[in-house]
Amino acid sequence: MGKLNKQMNGWKKLSILLMIVILILIGDLFYSSYKDGEKLKTENLCEVINGTPAWVKDGVVFSYGYKEYTEGIVNDLIQEKVYFLYSSQCGWCKKQIEDFGEDWQKYVDSELTIDCYK
Repeated sequence: MGKLNKQMNGWKKLSILLMIVILILIGDLFYSSYKDGEKLKTENLCEVINGTPAWVKDGVVFSYGYKEYTEGIVNDLIQEKVYFLYSSQCGWCKKQIEDFGEDWQKYVDSELTIDCYK
């Protein structure tokens, strides 16, 4: 029985050590993703998104998909420096742009829109 307990203690120690290593690796993965997100440059944004339309602020993707249009939203997006990443081949992107109406050109002129299809 004593030998079995010693073996079990060895496995427990190894399991705990392995769990600590895994937790450190997971933490590093999340931290590096966050850190990379903070440092993203405008020209790299299309490379890191998972789809369009995508909404990016401070180099971090905070939302995907079509958003209901409300009056004055484009002014708010420009003021908050929110990038709109879209694809000219994406149906929901086209719908979003249609909803922006005359404000679309204002958004484009702000240089906060990026066509990721180019």
